[in-house]
Amino acid sequence: EEVGYMTSPWWNPDLETNIGMGFVPAEMIEAETDAPLDDSVYDEELDLEFRVHLPDEYAEESGEPVFATAAKVPFKESVNPSAREQAKLNAKKEVESSD
Repeated sequence: EEVGYMTSPWWNPDLETNIGMGFVPAEMIEAETDAPLDDSVYDEELDLEFRVHLPDEYAEESGEPVFATAAKVPFKESVNPSAREQAKLNAKKEVESSD
């Protein structure tokens, strides 16, 4: 059953796979896992696979859903971290050093 859609698919040559942002209803995540449905869900290793709609220009077969796996972002570490990524890394280091 198709349950979501991709909003920004693209091929990543470094990872040698398609990656992208997408949408799956929260109820589907809740039905498959015990992960909390708040911002902390992004820290979970969900490893869930869903059938989602992919825009026809990226699909192997137009109109056919594809399997997509929920994954953490960023999909890989940045070579040049953005200000947001640097702030997150620094905050994590501060928490770890205060333990």
